Amino acid sequence: MLILEKIMKEEEVGKLIRDPSTRLIIIHGPSDTGKTFTVKNALSGMNYIYMDEKDYSINGILKKFQLINDYARYMNIMKTISPTGVSDKEIFVTMVMKKINSIKNKDLILVLDRAGRMGEEILQFVPEFVSRLMETKLKLIIIYSDDDLSPNARYVFQLFRGEGVKEMIFNRPDYRELRDIISNLGYLIPEGVFAIIYSRTGGYISRTLEALRILEMKKFIVDGLFMKPPTEETLREVLSLLYSGKSPLQELGEKEKKVLLYISLAENGIDAFDLISILDMREDDAINILDMLIKLKYVDEDGNNVRLSRVEMAGEIESMFSSLYINSARVKMAEYMKSKGRKEEAGKLYFLAGRFDDAYEYLRNLGFEYYEEGELGKASELLEYTLRIRYDEDVAYKILDILTLLGDYEKMIGIAERLLMEHPDRAYYKIKYAEALYNTGKYREAELIFRDLLKEAKNDNDILYDYIALSRVLIARERFTEAREFLEKSLELSRKINDTRNEALALRLLGNIEFYMDKIEKALEMYKKSLSLIENMQLMEDIASLYNNIANIIVEENPA
Repeated sequence: MLILEKIMKEEEVGKLIRDPSTRLIIIHGPSDTGKTFTVKNALSGMNYIYMDEKDYSINGILKKFQLINDYARYMNIMKTISPTGVSDKEIFVTMVMKKINSIKNKDLILVLDRAGRMGEEILQFVPEFVSRLMETKLKLIIIYSDDDLSPNARYVFQLFRGEGVKEMIFNRPDYRELRDIISNLGYLIPEGVFAIIYSRTGGYISRTLEALRILEMKKFIVDGLFMKPPTEETLREVLSLLYSGKSPLQELGEKEKKVLLYISLAENGIDAFDLISILDMREDDAINILDMLIKLKYVDEDGNNVRLSRVEMAGEIESMFSSLYINSARVKMAEYMKSKGRKEEAGKLYFLAGRFDDAYEYLRNLGFEYYEEGELGKASELLEYTLRIRYDEDVAYKILDILTLLGDYEKMIGIAERLLMEHPDRAYYKIKYAEALYNTGKYREAELIFRDLLKEAKNDNDILYDYIALSRVLIARERFTEAREFLEKSLELSRKINDTRNEALALRLLGNIEFYMDKIEKALEMYKKSLSLIENMQLMEDIASLYNNIANIIVEENPA
């Protein structure tokens, strides 16, 4: 293991990253010691996937690797499979690893930044992921702050030791080291001025860079050079400026703030020359302002496209303007997005500006388009915006259907609750609410609602649904005798109305009860009866579930 007692320069970090014998690099130390800054600069020109705390959820990782729809479809099938079940963890890990292994560029680097902020949901997968990644040709970099680490995360990251693993410890720089870092970044700062900066920032990297930005905005520093002689008067000015307590953004001029506001409203960035046209500014003035904002690292550029370098700045930028002005800017930007065919951004901006009729049209139509294209996550997000504008039964039904496909039952509980409060007469909302409660393990609450639905049911199809739904809940609560009674009623009613699929389902659930009660032969008999009813029908999920149940029994009865 390689322990480095001082901050690594970019060249040294890059050398370690390029070392073919290194598979995993663990970078840690106190907060704000330049870990992310150094690694990102060292990775310049390399192929890497970057992840941080916003990605550390199952949905976040699936979205990062474009697997949300595949995972939702697969889990929708697997949730009907045998009582012995299939590990969600195994499915998740396998799908992500399969996606990673399919990437053609084998020099790819996966960066997990701010890894100490992983919750238990993701931490449980990390050892398995790392173990599998170590068997590939990909390289993994894990970055975390020692003072931002839960006990469980600390334990997990300490597991990764041995051949191919290197560790880099970043310590907070002392006065001399920070001076060297600033010098390496191209700044030539007089000793007295730097002493004030260090006393103000305490050696924190990000605070030091913010102090330098303030001095650049006030023209004390131009192109890295401190432009004034370090007289006592100059030092007093620097001292007053840095200790004023104002945010660097507050020090910007009105034109610069206005440019930043419009950039912040463009979720996916905006062409610099389009921005100039929207703002109705002289081209030279706008380009000079953009150059300055880029140098100050408030704005990133990619060709002509410009965007905020840090999304979290948007709130502070908006706080510098009146709500009236911000809404006017949102409408102007929405019209621009509309002209460019960027419907999603246009709809969101109309919504935020209070132009609800325009927002409704854009978000509803685009939400349904995304649904037809299989982009379920995007469809759900936009349709939820639509439902906040006005009640639309088609939209409400579609959202609940999408959340079912995605398996996002926690969100479904919240939406279904709200819909029920506003429309208590809609049985469908009660059904989806109960289904969500059942799928999140809230069996008692689900049972109460399904019993209410059964009392209200007026036709045979609804009664049959409620019988089967109640039986599922009762099985989960291990109340097998009562569940069997509802399933016997289900069999009788399904045969009466010629509903073969639900007859087969009732038989399968009866088989599950027998399985749970260790009556294996009886369970197998039920599964075979169920299969005989539907094996010639196009019910692939049901058939797959039954074959899986039967296979599980055969394996259990005949272990290797």
